[in-house]
Amino acid sequence: MELSWVWMIVATFLACYIFVKKIVRKLNEWYYDMKLGNKHVLLPPGHMGWPLIGNIIPFIKDFNSGHPDSFINNLVSKYGESGIYKTHLIGKPSIIICTPEMCKRVLNDDENFKHGYPKSTTELLRNKPLINTCNAEHKGLRELVSSGILGHKVLAMNLELVEKIVINSLEELSRMKQPIQVFKEMEKVSFEVIVHILMGSYTHSNIGKLRELFHQFSKCNPIYSLPINFPGFAFHQGLKVRKKLLIVIESIVGERRSTMKMVNNGENKKDLIELILEAKWENDEELKDKDVADMLLMLLFAGHETTAMAFTSSILYLTRHPQVFAKAK
Repeated sequence: MELSWVWMIVATFLACYIFVKKIVRKLNEWYYDMKLGNKHVLLPPGHMGWPLIGNIIPFIKDFNSGHPDSFINNLVSKYGESGIYKTHLIGKPSIIICTPEMCKRVLNDDENFKHGYPKSTTELLRNKPLINTCNAEHKGLRELVSSGILGHKVLAMNLELVEKIVINSLEELSRMKQPIQVFKEMEKVSFEVIVHILMGSYTHSNIGKLRELFHQFSKCNPIYSLPINFPGFAFHQGLKVRKKLLIVIESIVGERRSTMKMVNNGENKKDLIELILEAKWENDEELKDKDVADMLLMLLFAGHETTAMAFTSSILYLTRHPQVFAKAK
């Protein structure tokens, strides 16, 4: 008698699972098809996951597993190598792009593709100059930022600085007796390099404070979290750290603006912060310190961790190819 009850419970749970898995998720797909009308035929392959939460649970699971590519690989295996897929993440219907060719196509097509970010990202990396302006102003500021950090001339001017920071850091690491965490150390190197390129050597006394706050920011990992502003949630912690970061960066911006009024650099080398402070809107209005700080915060966040990953990968591959390593030395 007891065994039959066990089988009844198992059968009930199995039936519920099949109902939820097959029917509820199909209803979710049907809901988005109805909402989009005829537009759904233009969407790429994929699925919208569960109602309300979408695919956020498998996304977080794969991201925290140490194999973040698993989420993309599963889409590729199910829907083919189209390079673009529909899904539902962080509370919104989303499109994932995962091939260089498709990324290029999307990023170069301003007519059919518009800017769109999850709420957590837009709140934590609020950036009026680059996001909330009209297309002409957006393009102008984007070109200004690119001219300040890219190009042969700019890279040549910063090469000596970058080389000095990297050599000093590697020599310091070589003197350490205990094992080191390569990525963590490369993160320090890349952060110092990017801070100097964006804000100049004037920020030397603030690098430690900025790095510590960025470490807190990365630790709670709020950028792709659920946008719940309540104690205990990553988004809430991220907003608190963002406020502290902006206080430090705005003070740097204010100091540089005051210095620029007293000292005329003429045609001498200018770092990015000076170029941005000299920029103006179409109505000849200067960017406010808060807007400049927002922009610098976004660039610091976007640049330092990805650069550290590139540094770490370079070291890894060099150690695997001794002949190339010898030439690099």
